[in-house]
Amino acid sequence: MPVNQQISLQLYYRNGGLSLPHISIRMYEGRTDDQKEEIVQVFTKELSRIIEREPAFITIEFNEIPIDDNAPANLRNKR
Repeated sequence: MPVNQQISLQLYYRNGGLSLPHISIRMYEGRTDDQKEEIVQVFTKELSRIIEREPAFITIEFNEIPIDDNAPANLRNKR
């Protein structure tokens, strides 16, 4: 299972199902596991601070979109 799905499922099922708030991130494929982990850490920390909610209740889901002809040129060139 790709790490983004692992992270998503770990966060999604942390408390026996969907917790709120829940962040769903759609982005083109190709980000590294380290980049995704940093996104999880930063978004969780900042959302927790802003809304005064414990980080344990914040879930993040990644939905990666395949790179196609509609993607930005810099991403299409990486195919």
